[in-house]
Amino acid sequence: MSQWYAVQTNPRCEARAAASIMFPTYLPRRRQVRIHHRTKAEIEREYALLTGYLFVALPSPGHVGFVRGCDGVKRVLEVQGAPLPIPASIVERLHDQEFRGHYDDVWVRRKSVLDAIKPVYRKDDMVEVVRGVFAGKNGVIARMINPNRAIVEVEGLCGLLAQLQVPIDELAIAA
Repeated sequence: MSQWYAVQTNPRCEARAAASIMFPTYLPRRRQVRIHHRTKAEIEREYALLTGYLFVALPSPGHVGFVRGCDGVKRVLEVQGAPLPIPASIVERLHDQEFRGHYDDVWVRRKSVLDAIKPVYRKDDMVEVVRGVFAGKNGVIARMINPNRAIVEVEGLCGLLAQLQVPIDELAIAA
């Protein structure tokens, strides 16, 4: 069974080192979206998550010498002269989180754009609750607690008015 080891690469040579090593490698990456200053186009790029490092799966520690001689490799991380094995669980966790976009700046930016277009509610606006126990009920905004939550008066059981504290994501303008 293979064991993972961390490899330090020459500056900006992570991809070159991964291509020259003849064993399975893993180069954790993150994506970032930037806005071009002139054209305002979104530019999505990938960068190494651990700048200057990648992981290599070796069948035995004896293969470390081969890895050291590969193009773009600076050294294999060692402790007291012996290569430092990296637990597979750490590499798997990094891979899983990368796959889920945990390290990406893409979603953070897109979420902030969505936040910017949230509807702004004011006191006495007619709204409809779209999620939760009172879904489908119309009501009136009594007051805003903060930009993300409101107190809404809706008709509850037996025709009584109930005041609900509702996130504005669960509201829509009443038709």
